[in-house]
Amino acid sequence: MRLWSVGLVAFPAVLAAQTGRGPYARIAFLRPNDGATVEFEAGYVRHLAWHRSAGETWSWYGWNITFGERQRWFVYASFGHSAGALDSAVAPGDDERDNVMNVAPHCQYMGSGLYEFLPRSRAVPASRTRRRESSL
Repeated sequence: MRLWSVGLVAFPAVLAAQTGRGPYARIAFLRPNDGATVEFEAGYVRHLAWHRSAGETWSWYGWNITFGERQRWFVYASFGHSAGALDSAVAPGDDERDNVMNVAPHCQYMGSGLYEFLPRSRAVPASRTRRRESSL
């Protein structure tokens, strides 16, 4: 019985770790087709409405790049996800169908990826951040 009670206590913690907030982000880069910026924006807004109607709770952020060689590109991202949340996205097939219908005709996909936030303390080992002392 003791193992059973430990399992009941541990299971919610494991489930929360899989689906709660985490260090992962989904980031993508799009380039609206020449002369199709208005159609692209309208399609993207329709696609975000699909996400809301599907019950997705993720927050999506978008930026237009204004200067430089990537001028007119659009970046969208969602931050703070656990690995489990990435694995249990809302209706991936339906999401892709809606995206193909509303967004894809008006842009080129320039790249996308999943990224993990690494705080400085994890990204740079302590042995590399200590000041080295030398004696003369």
